[in-house]
Amino acid sequence: MLMEYTEAAWGFGAYATEVEGIGGVIKKKPEDFTVWEILFTGLNALDYFKNNVGYAEIEQEHGRHALYAVKKVNMETLKAVKLIAHKVGVKPYRVGVCGIKDKRSTSYIFISVPRVRNQPTRIEDTYGESILEARLVGAVKTKLTSKNLYRNRFAITIRGVEAGRDRVYEILDAVNNTVGGFPNFFGHQRFGVIRPVTHLIGRAIVKGDYELAVRTLLFATTAYESEKHRIVREEAHNLFNMNKPFSHLFAGTPLHYEKQVARWLELKRGDYLAALQSLPTRLRRLFTQSYASYLFNMVLSRILKRKIALNEVEAGDLVVMLDMYGMQAGRPTLVNLGNRASWNRLIQQGKAALVIPVVGYSTTLPRSSKGEVIREVLEEEKIEPRNFRLEATPETSSPGEYRRALVNPEGLYVDEAGGESSTLLVSFSLPRGAYATSILRELMKPKTPLAFLGRESIS
Repeated sequence: MLMEYTEAAWGFGAYATEVEGIGGVIKKKPEDFTVWEILFTGLNALDYFKNNVGYAEIEQEHGRHALYAVKKVNMETLKAVKLIAHKVGVKPYRVGVCGIKDKRSTSYIFISVPRVRNQPTRIEDTYGESILEARLVGAVKTKLTSKNLYRNRFAITIRGVEAGRDRVYEILDAVNNTVGGFPNFFGHQRFGVIRPVTHLIGRAIVKGDYELAVRTLLFATTAYESEKHRIVREEAHNLFNMNKPFSHLFAGTPLHYEKQVARWLELKRGDYLAALQSLPTRLRRLFTQSYASYLFNMVLSRILKRKIALNEVEAGDLVVMLDMYGMQAGRPTLVNLGNRASWNRLIQQGKAALVIPVVGYSTTLPRSSKGEVIREVLEEEKIEPRNFRLEATPETSSPGEYRRALVNPEGLYVDEAGGESSTLLVSFSLPRGAYATSILRELMKPKTPLAFLGRESIS
């Protein structure tokens, strides 16, 4: 099951500007992509972790959840959650995080776990290039969620660039003058960079095709996946089609979820829904949410290609007020001819923003040109918002949300790294839910998505 590998695989189909990008690659090394969380309390994961500051911001020590500052290098967030849960002695679903961070990165994040007797003050785990270190910060009242996160700060090294700082600022000017901000795409890592399948699995689940979901999880591959893993998937596919055991092929590989599903199918051949339900709820929910994210990217790309304005509204659009932190406040409002001018003034003042639905069973669609694009995409996909209410697995249903169409990075700084003109250091912060790689995609305009994994080609 060899998949195509084009930008369309992630729902991308347009850029905000026509200015040529700087090229280059990121993530040659995990430290080339450093990200750290800043909570609304002011607690900064990097500052605390490196300098042991931030104690004044911790809630009272009798909080029911222990708060850890965590450094993870070249490790998936869900893997870090699983390791910490095991060390503390709780189920992974009881661990709270503010969001999913890139695997190939150096990430400083916060994690909460229910307090236990003999609470570990430090947790460490190392295997290969993956490093995990967690330090107990204190206690908080409630489990961490994305609502606790104020911003993510990034420090990113771009190597092998074809143009320097001046080009970056030229692109920034073009973005601000023509569009009014960066398109708020979901980044490649939402779907997988080497093997973009999470949304394809989600699509199959939403449509009730559990066999296709399982087959995609187990056997779908790309030319950019390692040869070892491609061979494993191909051989597993052949054995599966011959109704022979195949889970042993995944042993000794990092394909743990594949092995888990394969074992289940060997025990109960043909029970694809149960095989999927053997996976963690958090992961299964990610599948359906990834599909909705893919639809959002498709919609936003078509809006950009059709030159439909995103920094002003028309009657039928959806808008939200922004709070003092620039976060969405309250539910969206439908724009009409009577209030359109007022909303456009608020948008220009940075007090409101146009939003586009990330489709789910409870989302309302705009009644404007943007709504027409959404309906067009849904019709092509042969789905409706109500399909995201999953009767067979209600715990992974997706109500949807409303996402800002544009995002503006704060404190953007560009410099030559180590005095090398071919290497740039770019630093900025983004509100929760926004992806640094979406900003970088506009700046770099890479020839291949592999540029986001430190590679220019398959070799």
